[in-house]
Amino acid sequence: TSAAPTFSSRYVRRFVPGIGTMSGPLCSNQASAICPAVALFRAEYNVRQAVGGPAPDAAKLANASAMLDALAGSSPGYPSRKALATLFALASSQGDDGAMRSSAERYLSLYPTSPFAWVVTLRLGQVHERAGDVTTALADYERVGTLTSSPMARVISLVYQARAREQGLSGDVARLG
Repeated sequence: TSAAPTFSSRYVRRFVPGIGTMSGPLCSNQASAICPAVALFRAEYNVRQAVGGPAPDAAKLANASAMLDALAGSSPGYPSRKALATLFALASSQGDDGAMRSSAERYLSLYPTSPFAWVVTLRLGQVHERAGDVTTALADYERVGTLTSSPMARVISLVYQARAREQGLSGDVARLG
């Protein structure tokens, strides 16, 4: 006897043909607006599969990162912006400052006025601060205030600025000492 199909398998086959691939009725026209959304769904699913277990699956993570990178380079829009933000968050969760810096700079160059830009700028400042580049970190923290009208974001920015200035001063004292 064969096992009864699960709800999700029936749903995917019956109502969403082509969801598992970039072909089929949903993406028969590659220029269709739905294709990037399908690719984003697949990439985010792969990220969840890669990091969801007890130990991250390096092969699945590399595949998901490649899918997100390809989508991030596609035409501007929500799927591309979300792919870049996901790449940034993935690099952050892995502690990869180099990948964080490159994805943050890419995000900010393409979407400087997005609602998430201030968070990316703040985190980019943290990367610069960890690398010892206090001047660039301060510039990033100061820029946060211009990217958002949120009072809380501005307070957070001021706290990070104070900490970076303090770190810069302690470094100057150590050099003079």
